[in-house]
Amino acid sequence: MRISDMVEREIVEIFKNAPYEDERVVVGPGDDDCAIVNIGGNYLAITTDMVHETTDFPTGMTPEEIGFMAIAVNLSDLASCGADPAFCLLSAGLPGELEKEILERIVDGVLECLQRYRVALIGGDVDYHEELTLSATGIGIFPEGRFLTRKGAEVGDYVYVTGPLGAAEYILERLRNNETREEINNIELLFKPTPKIQEGRDILASGVGKCMTDISDSLAVSLYDLSRASNVGFEIYKDRLPIFEEAVSFYGKERAIELSLYGGGDFQLLFTSERRDLRYPCIGKVVAEGIYLVDECGGREQIIEKGYSHFR
Repeated sequence: MRISDMVEREIVEIFKNAPYEDERVVVGPGDDDCAIVNIGGNYLAITTDMVHETTDFPTGMTPEEIGFMAIAVNLSDLASCGADPAFCLLSAGLPGELEKEILERIVDGVLECLQRYRVALIGGDVDYHEELTLSATGIGIFPEGRFLTRKGAEVGDYVYVTGPLGAAEYILERLRNNETREEINNIELLFKPTPKIQEGRDILASGVGKCMTDISDSLAVSLYDLSRASNVGFEIYKDRLPIFEEAVSFYGKERAIELSLYGGGDFQLLFTSERRDLRYPCIGKVVAEGIYLVDECGGREQIIEKGYSHFR
């Protein structure tokens, strides 16, 4: 079997067999959005993410937005466990024909994101590459010594997201249909994703969250991630999904719901809680097994594990 015939999670499983055991590793490779390590009683969240031209930089994206995204996707992983982002390393694979001015603008975008979220760039590497590739490593801390992972959901918990879904995929589809960025409102929702750092901190600090992950590949993929980690299922209520209203106006409600389930790039947080009265949209409940979309009449259809793929 070739790599091109595999999905990302199959490849991750191969790498999970590589490292040796270390008692300082609390959450290991492939088990969560971040690795979590215990260094002398202080917990650190560590994550790395790679973006590159073929799959991550849509037509019309500015160099500044490319640099911003390279950092933001890592900060979103840190937000998913409630970490306080602190440090970042950045490695860049640069094609030989890349103009110096473009590189400087990419770095401007990197610095904008770092400064907005008060993160220090502490190192990295540069090399030549066939296509523009940026790989960052984010490091976060847990000031209170507590953290959230994908494990912890229990039957009866309520399911929450921090905001609207489907916006990034809606915008991407319009770009793929040869519209320009000037013709599309809220283009920054795709090109400059906002990591939900404060929301992650609040959910952790308040003690209301049981488990949490960020929605990068799709809501469906994230639900399956939580399901595997917590050994539970989910019922998601169709009429409670916080769908992107522009997608409703452009495509109609049913297509907008599909985008909210299977579209990537929104970078909201998905979490469960015992409480029903939180300020975030409550979209469903934790059940014993299965992952279903439930309509207003109680009809159920299976939510399939589908979303953004890094291998296409």
